[in-house]
Amino acid sequence: MGKYLAKIDGPFSQAKVFRSLLLRKESTEQFVNRVKSISLISASRLQQLAQQYFHIDKMVEVVV
Repeated sequence: MGKYLAKIDGPFSQAKVFRSLLLRKESTEQFVNRVKSISLISASRLQQLAQQYFHIDKMVEVVV
């Protein structure tokens, strides 16, 4: 949520969001729907998604 809230913090940030939406031919409703879906997702659903898409055996550890 922090990422989306930062995107609309202030008039210049809002203008960037609108420009980006126009360039991608998206509506403001799509942006609002993404924010709503993030705020409504449950912890158990996040865990299900993590188990579905994150596979430890396919990850690479990088140490710097």
